[in-house]
Parts: sequence; structure tokens; C-alpha cells
Amino acid sequence: MKNRLRIWLKDGYTVEVIHRLGHEFSRETGIELDITVVDEVTAHDAFVHADAADRPDLTTVPFWYLPEYVKSGYIRSLADTPIDIDLGGYHPAAVAAMTVADEPWAVPHTLIGGMLAIRKDLVDEVGLEMPTSPTTALEVTARLSEHAGIPGLLVRGAPEFPSFGTYAGWAWSDGVSLLDDLPEVVAETLAPLIDHLRAYGPADAAELDYIVAGERFLRGDAAALFDTTGWGNYLEDPARSAVAGDVDYCVLRGKHAAAQFLYSEGLAVTAWSDRLEEAASLIAWRHSDPILQREVLEQHRFDHPRLDVRGWGATARHAKQRGMDRYLATLSEAWDAIDPEYFPRREDFAERGRAVALAISSAIAGRSDLLTALKQAGSR
Repeated sequence: MKNRLRIWLKDGYTVEVIHRLGHEFSRETGIELDITVVDEVTAHDAFVHADAADRPDLTTVPFWYLPEYVKSGYIRSLADTPIDIDLGGYHPAAVAAMTVADEPWAVPHTLIGGMLAIRKDLVDEVGLEMPTSPTTALEVTARLSEHAGIPGLLVRGAPEFPSFGTYAGWAWSDGVSLLDDLPEVVAETLAPLIDHLRAYGPADAAELDYIVAGERFLRGDAAALFDTTGWGNYLEDPARSAVAGDVDYCVLRGKHAAAQFLYSEGLAVTAWSDRLEEAASLIAWRHSDPILQREVLEQHRFDHPRLDVRGWGATARHAKQRGMDRYLATLSEAWDAIDPEYFPRREDFAERGRAVALAISSAIAGRSDLLTALKQAGSR
């Protein structure tokens, strides 16, 4: 059907927006939406290996395999579509993440930086200062773990490439690039974090994905979480979080840079789609003022990369009602600390990132020492 768009979405905010409100778009435009929701790994592997006839018109594109999609000719640049959205109103890091060869390939609907969320109530009980660096974060969360009898620091450890972001950002605070530096340098930089996870992390630290890690912190089952800035929207939600109001947030700064956790994604038009006007219409609707305001007020999302959203009066009032001040201040700091150049923008990222994440997971589990595992993975 001419007015039927096939869309592959990775689970997240945009899925919720389109699932909840997409019927309104269809009613207004006459364009039917055929939506498939996939996880992070399937979003890459199934898309890459699908026959052209089975691929969608629009797909979620996480920035870390955008270079592969561009090189392989899977998607269109924005210049090759009728999409007319001024990217000057978006955070520069989000635009840079969606740019390859000086061309933007998607309008970003997600921008995430690195953030430590920590139980301030426990920090105060023990009489400690808030950590400011990766080193002090390990020291403080070890003390909190001993005091409260819970894991000190939760991070992703599952052997899949989304875990790569944790360790790439942590290493960059020390000036180390995970796929470009020697395995000996990488192992030395990550050793304190791996040792901490083995001593103070949960028994299944080597298997934690971002959902499990975040949900455990939401329940109050750990002293701290180092992950993406996106968790703050949930941690301050009293309907979902047992620690709402007890959490503080900080950006950890090492000797070289802040500990990063860049993640950005957008909807891209596939190269084989002949429904360009319909695709452009959906993307324009998804980024329109009415939909973004409903996303803030109904989904309690405060971190859309379009910068003026945070300045709307309705957004400010809603944030105040939900006690988001500390989170939002740190969110701005984390976004401004993003250096997109830290992340290896490689066409073989899915393969290489998965291999390194597997090596790190193996070291956390004690199945191998980190240096041996990295050498076996061919981390350079």
C-alpha cells in the first residue's frame, strides 16, 4: 500500500511515542504504520542480514553503527529526503553523532551522556563527600557497599556490544581509546573498575545489561549506578523508583576527560524506500512541538536533544513538581562534557565492540584475566 510505512524501532522513548500516539498521526495523514520493535542487537543483525524486500522504510539508527550503514548504502542522507528540520536547534553532540562524512543521516531523538547516580542518603550516613572522579567513585562506593551490605557500583557487564559504551567512556577519562590503544594500556586503565566489580559488585555482574542494572538501582539494591543520563527520568519517578529523592548525580572527571557514555540515535530513511514523503511526514510529526510537549508531560521525559524543549514553561513546571533539579543540572553538565571523537566510529564496530565486551565480561566473571581476554579479542 502506498500509504503504509514499515518501521523498525529499537525499544525506547520513540517506541512509546509512536505506539501511544501513532494512531493520531495515521488519522491526521491517512498513513498507516507497520511497526516492529526489536532489541539493540537484533536492530543491527536482523537489519544487516535481511533481504531488501523485508527491510523497512524507516529504521532506528544508533550512532555507533551509523558508519557501517552509510558505507554499505543502507540509508539515505537527510539531503536525499524531503525532511526539513533545522538541526541548529539540537545539541551539537547529538548532531555530530548522527553525522558521517560531513552529512547528517538522521534527526536525533535521543542524546545521552555519562552520569554517576549515587545514593546521597548513604553518602551522608557514612559521612563521605560526593565522588568527583572515577577513582573516588570506586573508593566511595566500596565504603557504601561495606556500610549497607549491598553492591557498591552497578555497570553493564553483559557480553554484548551495548556494554562497550560503559568501558569506552571510563577508559577515555584516562585518555585511553578502547579499540585503538594497546591491550596492555587498556587492561591497566580498566583494572581498578574490574577489580571493584569483582569485590563489590553483584554475583552476576558479568551478565548485567542496562535494563537489569538500572532496575536494581531503582529498587535500592545498590549504592550507585554508572550508566547513561537517561536513567534520571526514571529514578525520580516515585511510581517506579524506591530511591526517588535519595539520589544525587555527578559527572566523573578523570585526568584526561569526563567519563563518557555517549549514545545517540535517530530515525533514518532506508535507501530502498520509495515512501520518502510519508517518511518525512512521520519524522516531522515525531519532532513537532505538540508531540514533544506530550512526551515531557505524559512520559516525564526531560532530555530530548532539541534544546528549546527544556526552556518551555510547561517543562520547567513539570520538572519542578517531580524534583528534577539536581538531575537536570547534571544532565546539562554531562551533555556538554561529551566528546564524540572519543568513540571509535568504525564500520566494523558491531563485530569489534561485541568482541571487546565479551572479553571484559569474561574478566569480570573470573574466566580470564583482562589482558589475556583483550589480546584474544584482538582489541586493537
